[in-house]
Amino acid sequence: MRYNIRDEEKGESGENSEEETDGKLDQKIQNIRTLRESVKWIKKILIVLLAIEISLVDPLFFHIPVINDHRKCVRLDKKLGTAVVVFRSLIDSFYVIYIIAQLHKHLLVAHYRKDQDEDQYTRLGKYLFLIDFLAVLPLPQVVILIIPAMRGSRFLNAMYLLRTVVLCQFVPRSFRAYLFISSGTFGEPAMARVKFSPFVFMLGIDVIGALWYFLSIERLVQCWTKACEIHVGCVNSFYCKDNIGDHTSLKDFCPIGTDSRKTEFFDFGIFSDALQTRVVETTNFPKKLLYCFQWSLQNLSGFGQNLKTSTYISENLFAISTSILGIILHELPTNLKKSIERALGLELLMKVKAFKPIPQNELDDLSESIEMQLFREGDCIMHEGNTTNKMVFIMQGEVEVRSSLSDINPINVLQDGDLCGEEVTWDIFNAWSSELPESTMTINALTGGLALVLPAHAVRYFLYELCYSLRRRIRHELCFDLLKKVKAFKPIGQNELDDLIDSIELLSFGKGEYIVHDGETINNMVFILQGKLDAHSSHSESNVLKDGDLYGEEVTWDELPRSTMSIKALTRVTALVIRADIVRDFLHHLPEDLKRSIRHEFER
Repeated sequence: MRYNIRDEEKGESGENSEEETDGKLDQKIQNIRTLRESVKWIKKILIVLLAIEISLVDPLFFHIPVINDHRKCVRLDKKLGTAVVVFRSLIDSFYVIYIIAQLHKHLLVAHYRKDQDEDQYTRLGKYLFLIDFLAVLPLPQVVILIIPAMRGSRFLNAMYLLRTVVLCQFVPRSFRAYLFISSGTFGEPAMARVKFSPFVFMLGIDVIGALWYFLSIERLVQCWTKACEIHVGCVNSFYCKDNIGDHTSLKDFCPIGTDSRKTEFFDFGIFSDALQTRVVETTNFPKKLLYCFQWSLQNLSGFGQNLKTSTYISENLFAISTSILGIILHELPTNLKKSIERALGLELLMKVKAFKPIPQNELDDLSESIEMQLFREGDCIMHEGNTTNKMVFIMQGEVEVRSSLSDINPINVLQDGDLCGEEVTWDIFNAWSSELPESTMTINALTGGLALVLPAHAVRYFLYELCYSLRRRIRHELCFDLLKKVKAFKPIGQNELDDLIDSIELLSFGKGEYIVHDGETINNMVFILQGKLDAHSSHSESNVLKDGDLYGEEVTWDELPRSTMSIKALTRVTALVIRADIVRDFLHHLPEDLKRSIRHEFER
């Protein structure tokens, strides 16, 4: 709130101006200036504290209830409850100091303002004071303190009251925070809103996640209540301190854990995840907070389009709110959205086999290329035969995978956390100018959802720019398990095998191409990464080699082994290949103790 002190001076009546001495006038003006500066600094601190409180502290009230599934009752997490009440009260105390200072300033100003603007200025001050008063009322703290004294149905009513007062206070507190941020205290209002936009985003995610947790407990209690109506001997009281009835039979009606999705008695809708993971039972605060935060972030990022609700009215209202807030996300500043995409993608990148040896700080550079992508039901994400031009991490939703290379199960379903397109990392074996691999699968969206997409060219450039030692470690990560399938290599340790891995090449064979003919010298050891090979001879039935299979192990047995079968590509095949002369030279230069171990391996 800004005002001009000289205007205040002009607003004084002529009689009062003549009566007051210049010394008194200057002193009062100085008092107002001093008070204004004090309020300004208090206001700056309060803005930061209030932003932290409404985005981080207030949602924690929803995490205080915890389920005891064994006794079928609700209890309070006392440690968390105490911490939340203390932090909220401390911040509110500072808020009270601000209100008192602001009120004192208004009283001083009102004493001098006698002009036409006085009524408007006073009304605005009273309006803001009312908002501040409603925002600072310690209603959640009071409810948390009285809940332990409640018994029977009054306990549940008190729980619902907690939800109501916290949500209701979000309105004046959030509105007041917005007015503070837009007041010019932290510079130009538009820039100030950008600076505090992460808090706004955190508010949306944290509130939705915390409310989802609280409503999951509320929905479970409603199931218990419904089950009690048809079960003899069940006392309709679910506060653990007041839990004296026999509630053990409720597990058949309202199961949580892995069976929570299977109940026909009660539809938990979007809250079944909280029950299935048993997050409603834990007092491990970081675990509970991060899981709810992750659930909220995923659904806000996907505009809540994959939330499968029941017919419960409050649940549908909650899902609608999630979708609307997901659009708060779409309008975020570009830099903030990129930061979110990087934070989500970094954790997923660390699960990719080729990226495991890479330090997180270097992997963070690759995460800059990750983009969030929404897909609709029926969208084609990848088509078999086309170039694999991206890695796709499924964050939310279901996609169908069809592959002509799979005989046993040609159709699979990928869900949250699954990955497709990992073959672009095989480029670590190639020169930069090599072609990208062809996709061996067609991927179509079964539902709408959300994915994080990493372009293949970004992966290739990232791998190409890595130092030699890191590239070598990645090659080892991708090859070590394959080499250990060779009987002669089993006794050989990691350091020795690294020398052999340096000689591995990535080759592609077109459909119908022969790798070796029956009776020819075997010149390569071949590890199939993708595709099918037909191994046949005139003396035996055909055999199909596919992903993970090995051909050419004979090069470790004999100097010039001859193939006893013809090997032909049934499809396009991608394989890791080691020349036979390199394998023989590698084995020849091994220490004598390792050679003895290899001979012993063959004799077993």
